[in-house]
Amino acid sequence: MFKLLHFIYFHTFLKMKHIYSFVFCFSIFATTAFGQSMNMTLLSTWTDNTLPVRSGIRFNDCWGFVKGGKEYAVIGSLEEVHFLDVTIPSAPVSIATFTNGSNSLWRDFKVYGNYVYAVCDQINPASEGLVVFSIAALPFGSITQVHQNNTTFQKAHNIFIDEPTGKLYVAGANTANMIIFDLLVNPAAPTVVYSGSLAGGYVHDVHVRNNKMYCSHGGNGMYVYNVTNPAAPALLGSNLEPNSGYNHSGWLNASGSHFIMAEETWGKPIKVLNVTDPSNMSITSTFISSLISGTFPAPYVGSIVHNPFIKGDLCYLAYYHEGIQVYNISNPAMPVRVAYYDTDVSNTNYDGYLGAWGVYPYLPSGTIIGSDVNNGLFLMNVAASVLPIEIKSFKVKNNKEKVSVAWETENEINVQSFDIQRSSNGKDFFSIHTETPKGNANRSQSYQWNDDAPLEGTSYYRLKTLENDGRFEYSKIESVLFEQNDIRFYPNPIKNEIQVDFGKNKLEQNANYSFEIYDLQGKLIQTLKPFLGEKTMRILVDLPNGQYSFLLKNEKEIVLTEIFNVLR
Repeated sequence: MFKLLHFIYFHTFLKMKHIYSFVFCFSIFATTAFGQSMNMTLLSTWTDNTLPVRSGIRFNDCWGFVKGGKEYAVIGSLEEVHFLDVTIPSAPVSIATFTNGSNSLWRDFKVYGNYVYAVCDQINPASEGLVVFSIAALPFGSITQVHQNNTTFQKAHNIFIDEPTGKLYVAGANTANMIIFDLLVNPAAPTVVYSGSLAGGYVHDVHVRNNKMYCSHGGNGMYVYNVTNPAAPALLGSNLEPNSGYNHSGWLNASGSHFIMAEETWGKPIKVLNVTDPSNMSITSTFISSLISGTFPAPYVGSIVHNPFIKGDLCYLAYYHEGIQVYNISNPAMPVRVAYYDTDVSNTNYDGYLGAWGVYPYLPSGTIIGSDVNNGLFLMNVAASVLPIEIKSFKVKNNKEKVSVAWETENEINVQSFDIQRSSNGKDFFSIHTETPKGNANRSQSYQWNDDAPLEGTSYYRLKTLENDGRFEYSKIESVLFEQNDIRFYPNPIKNEIQVDFGKNKLEQNANYSFEIYDLQGKLIQTLKPFLGEKTMRILVDLPNGQYSFLLKNEKEIVLTEIFNVLR
C-alpha cells in the first residue's frame, strides 16, 4: 500500500455508487450477501471480527495454492497469518493461524513448491523478516513454520517468486532496495544472492519473467533490469510519464509485450505499457474504474487502484472501494471491463483505502480469492460467458514432409473458430486453415493439423482465436525450419555418369546403403557401394542405350527408385 497510508484524510463529502434499476439490484442481492456485482458470483466469505483494527484496517493481502489436489487460501491480518482450506468454496475452513509478534498493516505472501513465504512492512518496531511455512504435510498433516530470517532484513513491503529460476525477490526491505534469495538449493532456508541498491531507488513491488525484473519505484516510475546474473542486476530502461502518480505495482501480460502498471493515486488510471523494448517503453492505453459517481475535492479525484494480476487475457484488480475488477486485455489498446464485485458496498467514503486489498485468480477450479480490509476473505467466481478461451499450448514441428501444428485449449464456450496463420518473415501473416472448435468448457481440448505444403526455410506460425462477440486474440508466434529432404537423381537421360544429390540428408555411416541398377526385366546389372557422408555422389556406368531402373536402399527400406534412360 502507498506509504502515506497513515496520513489518511477522512472527508465528510460522501460519494455514492451508481444506482441500478430495482429489478437488477433485487436479482443481485437475492444471490449475493454483499454489494453490487456484474458477471461475478459470491460463493462465501470468511472473517473474524474479534481481530484488532488499526487505521480502519483489519485484514491485508491474500494468496492461494494447491496441495494434494486440494485448494487453499492464505490471508494476513494485523498480527496473524491465516490459512484456510477452500476446496469447497462455499464452506471455507480455517486450518492454521500463526503469530510472530508484529502489528502490521501490510503483509505479503508467495508460494514455491512445498513452502509459503511471508513478509510484513509493519509500523511497529521491525522484527519478522522472511518467514517460511512448510505445506509439505498437506492435505493430511499440518502446516508448520520452519524458518525465520530477520537478520538479512527485518521488514519488507512485497515479495515475488520467479518459479522457473527458483529466485525470491524482496522489494521495499529496510536494509536494501532489492534482496534476491536462491530457493533451488534449500527452499526451507533460502540464501541471499544479491542485496543492494538499484538505479530507481526504493522498490515498492517487483515482477520478474524471462530474466527481466520489472520494478515499481513509487514516484520514480517503472524500471526494468536484466537479472540473468541475479548477483548483478543491469538496468535496461525506465519509464516516468508526465503527471504520473505513485507506481505501486504491476504485472506482465501473457505474451510479455505489455505491462499493466497500477498507480495507487486518486484519479489516476491504470497504464498499459508497451515493454517490448525496455529502453523505449510507451503507453499503449489507460483505463479506470467508474463505479463511483461525483468528484472529490482535490487531490482526491476519482477512484484508486491497488494490485493487478493477469491470467490469460483477463486482468484482475484489487481496486479498493471499487471492489474486485476484471478487465479483458486481449487488445492492449482497448481494455474492456467484463466483471466486478464490490466487497464493501456499505463504504461510501472514497478518499480512504478501504475495500478490496488483494486478489488471487490462479486456482485450477476457477475460484477467485479476494481480501477486503474490513470484511476478510471473499471466494467468488467469474461467469463462464465472459471468460476468454485459454490457449494452454501452441506448438509447431517439422514432421519430415510436412509441418505439424498442435494446440491445447481451456474454456471454449464463446469460440467461433481457430485460424492458423503462417508467415515467411514473422510480420506478414496469412490464413492457411480454419478449424471448428469442439466447444466443451469443462475440460481441456487438443487439436492437431498438418501443413502439407510448408514453406522452404524458416517460417512462422500463430493461432488466431475468434470469439462469438467479435473479439479475437493471437497465440504466441512459433517458428520452424523446413528444408526439402528429397534425394535427387540426375541427369536423365545420362551418358556414362549418374549423380545423386542427398540435399539436406546425410547418409548414416552404419546404415549399409547400396546402389543397384536393374534392367526392365528386373535383372540386377550392377551394385555399387556409395561413399558415405558425401552429399553429392557421382557414379560411373557403362551401359548400352536403353531404359533402366535405379534403386537406393539400406537394411530397413528402399530410399529412392528412379527410372532412367541411357542415351549416348
